[in-house]
Amino acid sequence: SGSSAPGWSEHDAAVLRGVEELIADHVLSDETWNTLAKSWNEQQLIEFPFMVGQYVAIAYTQNTLRVPLADYNPGLSSRP
Repeated sequence: SGSSAPGWSEHDAAVLRGVEELIADHVLSDETWNTLAKSWNEQQLIEFPFMVGQYVAIAYTQNTLRVPLADYNPGLSSRP
């Protein structure tokens, strides 16, 4: 359910929604930005899309190079 799942604080839901928006739309909505700005300073706001982008870039590289999961890691496909 991602960011729309019940139980998240306003801030945590905004972090998850921000990741969802960056991956789907490549931009944060004004609503998400404004919610994050309630808790984060300008430096943290600017760093957020860089951090998400870095994780996406690492995933692209590992997937392309076919880096296997560790033996103890069943991967996301094992989730219900």
